[in-house]
Amino acid sequence: GRDYLVRYSDNASVGKAGIDIIGIGKYDGIKTVYFSIIPQTVTIDAKFIENINDRYVRISYQSVAEGSDQYTSVYNIYRNGQMIGNVSKNGNRYFDDRGFESGENIYFLRAVAMGTDGKYYLSIPSAEKKIYIPHIYNGDNVNKKNDESANNKLPDNQQNDNRENTSQEKIKRKSSEEETLMQKENVKSFVNRMYTVALGREADEVGLNDWTEQLMSGTSDGATLARGFICSQEFKNMGLSDEGYLNTLYHTFFNREPDAGGMTGWMNVLSGGASRESVLAGFVNSTEFANLCDNYGIARGTMETDASNTYNKGVRDFVLRNYTETLGRPGETAGVEDWTHRINKGEMTPKDVAESFLHSQEFINKGLNNEEYIKVLYRTFLGREFDEGGLNYWMGEIRTRGRDGIVSGFSDSLEFISIMQQYGLR
Repeated sequence: GRDYLVRYSDNASVGKAGIDIIGIGKYDGIKTVYFSIIPQTVTIDAKFIENINDRYVRISYQSVAEGSDQYTSVYNIYRNGQMIGNVSKNGNRYFDDRGFESGENIYFLRAVAMGTDGKYYLSIPSAEKKIYIPHIYNGDNVNKKNDESANNKLPDNQQNDNRENTSQEKIKRKSSEEETLMQKENVKSFVNRMYTVALGREADEVGLNDWTEQLMSGTSDGATLARGFICSQEFKNMGLSDEGYLNTLYHTFFNREPDAGGMTGWMNVLSGGASRESVLAGFVNSTEFANLCDNYGIARGTMETDASNTYNKGVRDFVLRNYTETLGRPGETAGVEDWTHRINKGEMTPKDVAESFLHSQEFINKGLNNEEYIKVLYRTFLGREFDEGGLNYWMGEIRTRGRDGIVSGFSDSLEFISIMQQYGLR
C-alpha cells in the first residue's frame, strides 16, 4: 500500500516463517509477525493381495501438498525399519512389495522434499501400518517329503507316534523361532524410527544392530534409547527451535502431529525457563509413549528431569512377578514402571513392594489358603516353584509367625538376598 510495505521471510518451506510490516511515507517503524507453516500428514494403507499367479502387498498413500517447483517430493517406503523403495510425486500413488516375509510386517512412509540445491527442506513421517501375511507353503517340498517317507515305512503305530512327536517338536521350535524373530524385527523397527524420525536420516548398520541387541537383551529400555538419540551431539547440532524440538518429540514419542493445546502448554513450559531435558522426560514418562513401547514389545523405563535414567532388568522382572504370580494378571505399564522406579531410586525395597501387593484388596479377594499363599511367595520372591521340604517348613512357620512373618522370612532368606545382589541391590 501507500503507507506500508510487506516483506516475507522463510515462507517457502515448512517451519517458522515471518512477515515484516514496514511503515513508509508519513509512517515509520516495523512490525514483525511470526507464524508456522505446518505440513499435511501423510496417510498410508497396506493390503495383502493374492491371486493364482502372484502374491504381494500394495502400499497406497495420500500425499502431502506438493508445494512449488522449488523442490521435488519423494516418498520413501520402509518395511520393518528397512527402506524398500521410493516413488516420486509424478508417479503412481502406490507401491507393490513382493519381498515381504510371513508373519507381521510393519510399513512406514516418509515424504521428503529435496530442493534444487540438493538439500532436504521437508521430511514428514506417516503413521505406521501393520499387516499380517499368512504362511507360504511350498508344495514341491511337501511332495518330496512324502516320497521319502514312503520308501522308509515303519509299522503303522510306531510311524504315527514318531510322526506326531516330531511334528509337535517342529511346531514348537518353529513357533519359538518365529516369535523371537518377529520380536527382534519389531525392536529393530522401533530403533530405526529413532534414526528416521528424530535424526532425519537412515540408520547406520552398526548403531541399528547395537541398540537392537541392547533392547533385546534387556540392558537398555525406551528411556535409555531416548536419551541416546535426543541428547546426542548429532541431534543438538540440528539447531532446532523450541517449536521444532517439540514437533520432533511429538512425532518420535507419540507417533502423531502435535495437538494445539499440548503444543501451547509445552511452549509455555520452555519459555518459562524449563530445560529441554525436563520436557523430554515428560514425553518419555507419558502413557502415550508407554503404549508405543508396548506395541513394539520393549520396556519404557523412567527418565529423570535431567534426562538420566536407571534401568535394571532384574528389578523390573521382580515387579512383573508381583503382578503375574501374586495378582495373577499382567501388569499395566504405568504401574510396572512406577514400582520399578521406586526400587531403583531407593524409595522402596523389594520387600516393601511385595508387601504392597500382598496387602492389596485385589490379592486379599483371591482368598488363598496358607499352602497356596506360600506357593505364591516362592514364585514371587524366588522366581521358582516350591520344594516339598521347604513347603512343609513354611507351613509350620506360618502357624506361629503369621503371614507377614514368613514374608520377612522369604525376603531375608539367603536365596533372595543372592538374587537381589545379582540386580545390584542389597
